[in-house]
Parts: sequence; structure tokens; C-alpha cells
Amino acid sequence: DGANKGYIGSIRKLGGSIVAIEKGSYLAGVLAKKYQNIELIETKNPSMALSLVSAGVADAYVGNAVTASYLIKVLGLQNLAFSGQT
Repeated sequence: DGANKGYIGSIRKLGGSIVAIEKGSYLAGVLAKKYQNIELIETKNPSMALSLVSAGVADAYVGNAVTASYLIKVLGLQNLAFSGQT
């Protein structure tokens, strides 16, 4: 939730956070192995993941930037913003 949390800038700064991510994705596997201090909520698709962030259930979504940008606009998730690159 870059709109409220500010610019994150690095995946390392998400330690102790709840991150929504697509179940079974390559990124989910990498985060689970390399960043065990990040709690993951695995979702069926990016729309669900972004909705969790918008609702305050998750602190961030990690996934494809182009897809996220499109879905933020289409779903009207105006409280979300980009806050870093992984």
C-alpha cells in the first residue's frame, strides 16, 4: 500500500510485513525460501492479491508491474500505488 506506507524501494524492507502473492508463482517460491521473515498470503490471482492490499489485509503485493498497474486502474483501487521494485 504505497499510498499509505510510502516508498519501500527494496524487498528487504518488507521484513515483518504481510505480502499477497499469486499461489504457485515463481516469486512465491523465491520469497518463501529467501525471505522467511515475510509472511505470505497466496492468492488465486493478482486481482485477489491487490484487493487484499487495498482492504488492509496485506501490506503489499509482489508481482508483475504491468498487470498490477492495469488491475489497479480497472478495479478502481485508488488507495494503491507502486512503492518499489523487487
